[in-house]
This record gives sequence, structure tokens and C-alpha cells, in this order.
Amino acid sequence: MLLTNRRHRLLFLSLAGMDVAVALPYLAILAALWRRSGETHAGQGYALLVEQPLAAFILLWAILILYMLAGDLLNRLGWRTPLRELAVAALILAGWTLAVRALLHSDRPLDDLAWLHAMLDSVFNFTRGVRGELIILLANFFLWWRVAGYSDRDLSFFGVGVSFRLGMLLALLGNGLLAHGVSQPQATAIVYLVIFFAFGLAAVALARIDQKAVGIAHSSGALLPWSQVVQLWLAIAAVLGLSGAAALLYTPATLRAALGVLGPVGRLIQWVLIQIIFVLFWLLTPLLEALARYLQGIAGEVQPQPIETPEAPPVYVGLDDVVREWSLLRYCLAAGAIALALFLIFVFFTRAQLRPRADEAEEHADEPVRFAPGSLRQGLDRLRDWLHLLTRHGAGQQLLDAISVENIYANLVRLARRRGYPRRPSQPPERFLPTLTLAFPGHDERLARITAAYLRIHYGEQPITAGELEQLRADYAAITAPPADPGEGRDDGKHDRSEGNDGEPPRAP
Repeated sequence: MLLTNRRHRLLFLSLAGMDVAVALPYLAILAALWRRSGETHAGQGYALLVEQPLAAFILLWAILILYMLAGDLLNRLGWRTPLRELAVAALILAGWTLAVRALLHSDRPLDDLAWLHAMLDSVFNFTRGVRGELIILLANFFLWWRVAGYSDRDLSFFGVGVSFRLGMLLALLGNGLLAHGVSQPQATAIVYLVIFFAFGLAAVALARIDQKAVGIAHSSGALLPWSQVVQLWLAIAAVLGLSGAAALLYTPATLRAALGVLGPVGRLIQWVLIQIIFVLFWLLTPLLEALARYLQGIAGEVQPQPIETPEAPPVYVGLDDVVREWSLLRYCLAAGAIALALFLIFVFFTRAQLRPRADEAEEHADEPVRFAPGSLRQGLDRLRDWLHLLTRHGAGQQLLDAISVENIYANLVRLARRRGYPRRPSQPPERFLPTLTLAFPGHDERLARITAAYLRIHYGEQPITAGELEQLRADYAAITAPPADPGEGRDDGKHDRSEGNDGEPPRAP
């Protein structure tokens, strides 16, 4: 999780922020229910979760990060059953006890242990209503459940995307209930939603970049230089800011003002529809009157039935009455819920038994991506080339094949430049071929085949077949494949770091 390379560390921190933002509105609703009991500390819990949402998020996020560090240490120690499960249970109990003592009973003397009885009573006598100790216990279980899930987490783009979509549904539901069920919580719900989308978008973006870096170029090390991490968060802030501005404009008053321009047309349509309905009723009136007379004749032949006195409905005993009257059942239910929560946490930790993620050396890019005019110019040049291909090959499979060939040759030129063999702007491809053979020795035939295909596509109107495209892709894979290391029998990623870890790994065409 956190004791790994920086790429995964940033991703786990974003996932933790997203999960905490999902849980906070539900905890705020429980705090509002707790406030109705009139307890001394209920107002403080309500003020933290409802009136100070940013402080509540920072507190729970920091606690979750501490729990993640504790989970990393347990994974690295390699303790076996039952020592591992006992350690997790002890950490859960210690976290709950310390949180209750610090948040609810900090004003008591150190030798006063009466608060321990209140803490246990809130769990086993849960029929008395929601209490602060129970809210802290639920929050503690949730945080450890997420830590257990992170221990065996799939960091693929698809897995993170599914979690983001599910979390979005839960966040919308929780903040909707908070906004309509609690007094003056609209600003709190908006803050929790903004926090969720900020960390959720960051997690999805980091997972996508991680998948591109690992799944395609087999690179390892740093995900992005810190300047590009800042650019990512600036882009997320811009997206959320534009969304907020659109939400301010898209209001009922704005819609009424826009639709008011079409008021005369609407009134005309309304008058036409009323006239059509009036004509239809005028035409159908004789038929409806005949049908009414027929139904009255049938109803007159029906004999009246005697009215029977209904029996008194049976009295049912509710489940809450049974739980309130039977103390043993309350204790069994509370103990069963705690046992089930511990079992789920233990299952997740057992699945991740001794599966620490490999530490990878961090390398920073020599040429970080910037929002510079040159990048915009390159994008415009690329768009112009695609338009030329569209005019020559038309829209269809031939256009996609032509773009693939363009990408293959562009990647080779980029890799050659990184190896110290750049192509001059005015140098044609056939004259750059000898330089390519110096950059990639031993692949003369493959390089000649790719160059010839590029000349056909870029300067002529001759399409290539599917078999030729597959051959070109195989040639590209053979040219850019990392060299084997027979001495060690493994790929240490040196080739990838020298060619594909400078901010943009070689892209698959």
C-alpha cells in the first residue's frame, strides 16, 4: 500500500480519500440522529461532521492512512494465523478505545474508568438509540475494512473505474439523504461531493497512467514528476470549477427564463390540443352515453349482498419488541454483528497473506510534460496529418490502418531521438533510414519495411493489407523489445527506463 513505489502510493492515497468521502455523509446522518438524544457530546459530534466537513474529512483520512501503515507493517512482518488475526483485532479494539476516550470522554480524569461501561453499553443495548460510541465503532470497522480491501486491491484501470462508479452512486445517495433529512446540511453535502469527485478523478487518472506505464511499456519507478502531479490536480480543480459554474447557471429560474421565450408557441400548441380534444369528445358523446345506459341496466339486475362484520385483525408482536424484552437476544445479535465484521476483515487480510508489492526504483523524467505552445503545435500538426489521411483514404478501416502505420514510424523516430539519432525537420524518411539502422542495429530489414510502408501511406494513396499491418506490428515489437539478460534470467526494467520512462512510454500503435 503505502510502503511501496510512489506510483502506487499516490493511487492508494487517492482511493483512501475517495472512500472516506463516501462514508462521511452516512456518519453525519448518524450524528444527527445521535443529537436528538440530547447527550452532552452529541452536539460536538454533530458540529464536526455536519458543520465542519473539511475538518472531519482530514481527521478520518489521516486515521485511515495510519491504519494503512499498520496494515503494511503486518504484511511485512509475515505473522501467521492466529497471531495475525489477534493483532488485527487488538488494533481495532485499541483504535476504538482511544477514539472514544479522546473524542467523547477527554474531560474525565485518567483514573475514572466509568466510560468503559458506557462504551460497552452502547453496543449491547443498541435499542436505546444511536450513541457516539456506536458511531465511532462503525467508523472504525469501515476504515479497517477498507484497509483489508487495499491489501489485495486490483489497481487496474477497470477495477478503479468500477470502484469510482459504485462510490459515486453511494455518495449521491448519502449526500441526498443528508441534504433532505438534516437541517441546514446543503453546504456540507456539496463539500463531501466535491471531495469525493476530486479524489475519485485523481484515482481514475492515476490508474490509467499506471496501466499505460506498466501494461504497455513495462516501465517501473516514478509515476510522474511532482510538477505533473500538480498539473493533474490543477486539471481536476478546473473540471470541478467548470462543473460548479454550470450548476449555478442550470437552475429552475434560468430554465424558466429560457423557456419563457417560447411562451407564445406553447400557448398556441395548448389551444390547438384543447380544440382537438373538444372535437373528439363531441364525436364520441353518443357512444359514451349508450355505454353508460348499458352499464346502468346491468347494475340494476345485481342483487344486494348482506354486509358481513369483519373480524378483528390479529395482534402481531414486532421484532423490536422482542429484542427490547429479551436481553440475551440483544447480546447475541451484537456479538454476532461484531464477529461477522471481524471475519470479513480477517478474510481480506488472509487473501493478501505475504503478498507485498515489489519496491521499485524511482526515476524522474528528463523532459516533463508541460502545457507549452510547442505541445499545442504538435497536436495541431498531428490533427492536420490525420485530415490529410482522411482525404486520401476516406473514413473506414483503411484510415485506421494508415494511422497505425503513422504511429509505428513516429514511435521509432522518437526512440531514435532518445538514443542520440534525431531526424532533421527537412530530412525525408528514405534518407533517415541509415540513421535508424544505427539507432537499432540488427533490424535493417524490419526498419526498411516500416519505412517503405510509411512512404506509401504518408505520401501516396496506396493502402496496406491486414497481413502487412500485422507484419509491421510484429516488426515494431521486435525492434522495441527489451534485450534479454541470460546472466540473471529476469528483466530488471533498465531498457524500459532508458526508453520509455521519460514522461511518455512508447505507445502501442
